[in-house]
Amino acid sequence: MYEVQKRTLTVNEFMTETGAKPSSTWKMIREGRLPVIRMGRRVLIARDVLEQFLRGEFSTHALSDEGERAA
Repeated sequence: MYEVQKRTLTVNEFMTETGAKPSSTWKMIREGRLPVIRMGRRVLIARDVLEQFLRGEFSTHALSDEGERAA
């Protein structure tokens, strides 16, 4: 039997897969550093974006809240 993989993830699924904190993830989304798909009130992240994120193709300093406190 074939297993079908979803092409998008919810923000919560993305955080579970990456271990990212909610505040950091939503900050990246607000700042446009994490591409999302908005469908009404739903915010989805393409699986391709997850794969790019896991390969380190996104700035990881965005996942640290330390920079906010140091500023």
